[in-house]
Amino acid sequence: MLIYITVAIILTALSLSITAFFKINLLNKSVSSALEKSNEIVSASKTEANILISKAKEEAAEIILNSKKNIEVEKTSVEEELHQMELRLEKESQRLSLFENELRLSQKSIDSRYTELKKVFSSIQDLKHKRRSEIQRIPSVLEETAHVKASEVSQQLSKQMIEKSVSESQAQLRQWDEIPESEFTPMAKRILGIAIGRLGTVKTQERPSSIIALSKAHYDRILAITEKDHGTLNELFGMNLNIIENGDSLILKFDTLDAVKKEIARRVLEKLPDSVKTIQDLQGLWDKKSSEMDNELTGFGRKAFKLAGLKPKGDKEIIRLLGRLFYRTSYTQNQWLHSVEAAQLAGLMAWELHMDVETAKRATLLHDIGKALTHEIEGSHAEIGGDFGTRFGESPQVVEAISSHHGETESISLFTRLVMAADAMSGARPGARRELVESYMDRIRDLESVARTFDGVKEVFAVQAGRELRIMVDNKDVDENHTSELASGIAKKISDEVTFPGQIKVMVIRRYKVVEYAR
Repeated sequence: MLIYITVAIILTALSLSITAFFKINLLNKSVSSALEKSNEIVSASKTEANILISKAKEEAAEIILNSKKNIEVEKTSVEEELHQMELRLEKESQRLSLFENELRLSQKSIDSRYTELKKVFSSIQDLKHKRRSEIQRIPSVLEETAHVKASEVSQQLSKQMIEKSVSESQAQLRQWDEIPESEFTPMAKRILGIAIGRLGTVKTQERPSSIIALSKAHYDRILAITEKDHGTLNELFGMNLNIIENGDSLILKFDTLDAVKKEIARRVLEKLPDSVKTIQDLQGLWDKKSSEMDNELTGFGRKAFKLAGLKPKGDKEIIRLLGRLFYRTSYTQNQWLHSVEAAQLAGLMAWELHMDVETAKRATLLHDIGKALTHEIEGSHAEIGGDFGTRFGESPQVVEAISSHHGETESISLFTRLVMAADAMSGARPGARRELVESYMDRIRDLESVARTFDGVKEVFAVQAGRELRIMVDNKDVDENHTSELASGIAKKISDEVTFPGQIKVMVIRRYKVVEYAR
């Protein structure tokens, strides 16, 4: 059995060896065949490359030949063009030579003309000097002939012109005086009606509150910040804060006439942030709110100008004062809205009267800016506003209208009367202002009663809705020196005993009565 296996293995090895031999012979034949084919390909490639090279050389020689021909043609063309250009340049040179000759001739002609004109001008100047000297001699000759000086003649002519102008103006005034008032009244009513009819409805503005309601817990927190020192709070806010208990809550009343300061204090105390724990934090919050209020006031001032149809031109202080009126009221009427409304009315009336609309609007818009400072500066709001208008560069017409819109001065221009009319229309329209009849009558009675307590007073009249008090005295009972003392005494007593908004003008009038009988 082992022998059979051995024989089988040997046979198998022989078969594998024979197979490998035949495969090696086939592979050698394949390699030989591939080498022959590659030699053939290389030979063919060399032949084809030689053919291509010879073709390329022929094409290059042809291109070179063609290029030489083209260059020769181009050269001939360029030479021809250069020749033509030389001809044109020669012709242009000849033309310029002719033009230069003409210019020389013209220059000679101009020079000769200029010489002639110079001689003429010189002769004209000589004639002017002679004429001037002759004119200067005319007055002296006339004075010698007429035996009258020129200055006297000039004075007489000026006097005659002035007298003629005065006479004509007086005649014109007499003509106006002869026209009855009934002819002007319908025109005035028509203009007022047009202005009111064209003005849109103005929204009312709530009055700034003088009190705020606080819970006891909120007030205790404020006291904790100030270490239970109420005076510190008053000193910080610059005003007295009065506490009124109202059940479970407290009412804090601001005792000041500065409406802007009231509003700042209200904003600080009503929404007190949790981060405020010390008096320094409260001071910082007050400063922050004050700065925000300044920006807000400037914004209100600019907005008023825009609503009135004007550009917000002018000093920043004027714009800020106008913005302060947003928190100022008079008989419950918001003065910022009142100023805007009155400016719009004044503009409409000025247009109807063919007056300067911008000046009328500006004067009316700023007529009450003094009310923003009546709590700080003594005097009427018209005088205060006029002083500030002068200080910050407002025009004389605007300043006069501000100073005189309540008749404080004798000189009243047309713009001032326009401001007075617009002011009265805005204040007198239905719903603009209100005051309890009882309080109004009580104030009138108080004013008249105070004046009657003084010796020498004969009659007392409260006019202009209680803004002015006129006291009639007899010249026999009160002399000139006592008149001013009487006016000062009445004004002081009214300030001490009567409560009133704004200011009251006290006027003492001495009557001089003369009686005669005709028989």
